[in-house]
This record gives sequence, C-alpha cells and structure tokens, in this order.
Amino acid sequence: VCVFFGASEPLIPVLAIPLFIAGIGSMFVSLKPFGAYKRALTATQAALDTPEEPAAWLKLAAVRRLAFLAAGLPAWIAAIAVLFGLHPLPVCLLAFASAVLLYLYRIPALSR
Repeated sequence: VCVFFGASEPLIPVLAIPLFIAGIGSMFVSLKPFGAYKRALTATQAALDTPEEPAAWLKLAAVRRLAFLAAGLPAWIAAIAVLFGLHPLPVCLLAFASAVLLYLYRIPALSR
C-alpha cells in the first residue's frame, strides 16, 4: 500500500492540517530537553579527566536519550498524519525538522 500516491483513501482528511500544525508545535517540546542537554554537556566537559567522568557520561546519555524522543516527535506526528491524507511536502518538512532537532544533540568534537 502506497499512501503517498493515492493508493488508499485517507481516514479523516479534515485532520491533515491540524496534525501538521501539531507537528510544527511539537518542535517546541524540544526546548526544555535541550536546556537539560546543554547543562549535562557542560557538566560532562567539566568532569573530563576526573573520577566523576563516567557518571557524567551516563547522565549525559540519559538526558540525551530523553531529548531524542522529544526531537523525533514532529516526524512521528507526520507519520500519523500521512494516514489522514497529509501531502508529501509537509510530511517531508516535519521529517526534516526532526532531523535538524536531532542534529542539535550531537556530541561536540572537544568532549569525545
């Protein structure tokens, strides 16, 4: 079944645009986890070459894992919106927005 080329009928087409708007709004969910990630990253950089370094890396990984969930939310909403008839361009925009948000959570080269 190919949902992009009209092989199936959308479930409730009226919900396509509200889901797109919800996907755009879900990008703001990533603001709070990003602040926590930056604090954890700073703490990890401060703990390099100290006995607290392993614990700092574990804390950073836990914060980053939660942030990844928030950053992927626009793409998940886009995947659901496809079932309701959202066109491919807004789906791709939401997926690209998630990719950009996920890129924000990379580990900088100085702390590897």
